[in-house]
Amino acid sequence: MTVKVDGLETVDGTFDMKQAINGAAWVSDVQATALNEFVVSYPENSIYLANSLSRNPKLKLTSYAPYLIRLSYRK
Repeated sequence: MTVKVDGLETVDGTFDMKQAINGAAWVSDVQATALNEFVVSYPENSIYLANSLSRNPKLKLTSYAPYLIRLSYRK
């Protein structure tokens, strides 16, 4: 599944976001494919991942589809 995070402007932000996504329960792998895009291995229903990520105070869920989660990064 793909996770896109709008508002990431630096490589450090991408690294921090990769760690945040990897810290969500059941995430087995996270690969950064672009500055703001990640491919996530998640064995459960993706709505659970979207819910988990949206609980992060720096993230806001902006759209959800079964194979694409779009978030906004709050500085």
